[in-house]
Amino acid sequence: MSNRGTLDNLLTCDDVEELLPLYALGALDADEADAVSAHLAVCPACSAQLVHFEAVTGALGTALAPVAPSAGQRASLLERAAELPQDTRPAAPVPAAVPAPQPAAPVVSLAERRRSSSLRGWALAAAAVLLISLGGLGYWINDLIDQRDDARTTAGTLAAFVSPDTTVMPMEQMPASQYGESWGVGKMMKNANGEMIVVVDGCPPSDDDRVYKVWVGAGEDRVVLGDMTVAADGSGWMPVSMPEEMPAPDILGISVIEGSNPLADLFIGEMPA
Repeated sequence: MSNRGTLDNLLTCDDVEELLPLYALGALDADEADAVSAHLAVCPACSAQLVHFEAVTGALGTALAPVAPSAGQRASLLERAAELPQDTRPAAPVPAAVPAPQPAAPVVSLAERRRSSSLRGWALAAAAVLLISLGGLGYWINDLIDQRDDARTTAGTLAAFVSPDTTVMPMEQMPASQYGESWGVGKMMKNANGEMIVVVDGCPPSDDDRVYKVWVGAGEDRVVLGDMTVAADGSGWMPVSMPEEMPAPDILGISVIEGSNPLADLFIGEMPA
């Protein structure tokens, strides 16, 4: 059996969870990356967690204007890198006249791969610490920790909608859903079991002064189902259950209250049959 096949077979959700930060950074070797990719292809829960890691790692590159480290900071970072174990540094180039030997590839255990990944993760973390200290990005790290448990819950719910049998219904954009030159987007999703969720994208994040309300209506009557949380990336979602006082509504909507302004409708869609 090949090394890759052995690694693929050994990867569990716990294994992949440890490797996802490095996978999102593109820091895994080819075998590890292929094994994680194979697991993600059949595991919605781990795929949902990857989305959060990618959002945070992507933000590190765009949240700040480039800042050149001082001479002291650069020297400190290079000293820390020099303290890495000798076997993690690039090998000295072999002169062209003396071809390098090509030994057979050893079978590397998953534990050894984890140790290797941990060393590379330490080096990346050292660079991230420097970047965070320069630009004040510590809140991204705290946000990632908070999202870890939320991602598991989200994955368990959204996995039921990752199916070709799921129906996606766009919602009409009201004037209040335009933000500058862009528009927010609202959609309803209904799976084969009749379960529904409503999702938004491209909306300002929720805060103490901005609250999103999800509601259902019949004629002129409306019943609020609850508050939807929109994250910093402009996306949000909420499960939809029909209230006892309105078991068969005609429409579903999303509105927003901002400060002292009156409730404004953002998205309205007809309830599916």
